[in-house]
Amino acid sequence: MKTHVEVIIDTLNDAYSNALKISSCHHTENDVKKFLKEIGSAIELFLKEAVYGNRRNRDDFYELIKDLDNLGVSRDSIKNLQKLRDSYNKAKHNPRSQVNIISAMKILTDIKTILIEISSLNIGIVNEPKTINYQRVVWIAGWDHYSTGETEISIIVPYEHDGTRISIPTFEHFNIQWEGWEDIIKKFVAKNNLLMGKDHLPEGFYTYVSGLGEFIEAGVFSGDYRELIIEISKYVDKEMENKLLPNLQRKNDLASMFYAVLYASSDVIDEGKYSMDIEEMRQSVNYILENRYAVETNSENVKKLVLVMVTLLSNLQSEHTTSVQGPIFVHKEKYEQYR
Repeated sequence: MKTHVEVIIDTLNDAYSNALKISSCHHTENDVKKFLKEIGSAIELFLKEAVYGNRRNRDDFYELIKDLDNLGVSRDSIKNLQKLRDSYNKAKHNPRSQVNIISAMKILTDIKTILIEISSLNIGIVNEPKTINYQRVVWIAGWDHYSTGETEISIIVPYEHDGTRISIPTFEHFNIQWEGWEDIIKKFVAKNNLLMGKDHLPEGFYTYVSGLGEFIEAGVFSGDYRELIIEISKYVDKEMENKLLPNLQRKNDLASMFYAVLYASSDVIDEGKYSMDIEEMRQSVNYILENRYAVETNSENVKKLVLVMVTLLSNLQSEHTTSVQGPIFVHKEKYEQYR
């Protein structure tokens, strides 16, 4: 897990890479102001959270920088941070202000040097691990199937429904006991993670899914996706599911099984059960799959996925064998930055 200062330096490096791309193409001052505003905001938050430990959240950016002098930060560094603050404020509040890409990139370079200095001084919690709470938005829809006695839940990637798709972009589905639907909905509505009903979804999409037979309701989930699928898994009746047609059984849905194996493998590492021994690791992943994600590990799909995953994980570097965050789902452009 990365420290507070490592996370902000990563943010700075991303901004510098974007600035390089901008500089080599035709661009406007608004392009430059955009990343200055993002970096200025990120640095201000870093000072409040990591340097001052959230004790000075009401203080303005100027005072936060000025008082770094009391913590041993050099005057040159403080001066350069004030330059960032000044550029940030102009970009944010003064549409007539002028800034060029070269001076903006110089500011980014100076800030990185300052962050390294702050880290060396071991101020506040800058060198402590930073927990990042990721959120994800998905659509959830349910249908009661009276002939088979179960409720089908589809987890859907938000998309623009223009009538041209022949199917809903579902990336996971569950078959659960009837009573589970109400319990799941009540839990996440109470936690403000779930908004149910047509008022929260695009009209075209809602009209389409609500027209499918035995529809119950649909809504928007925003929160910890792992928590959602663990809760849904509690209501899976494997014996009942095995009575469904093979193409309706979740264990035969390769995408659903892939995500479950990803989450279970991450859980194994995060709970201190990592092993370089492939068979031992396989057993640990299977245990969590069975007991947390309601997965039948005797499925051929699951056997293959687990073997591939634990073989891959056997090559983990030592610093990643005790704690891992994820899986994290990102757009293609962001993924390319991680590679």
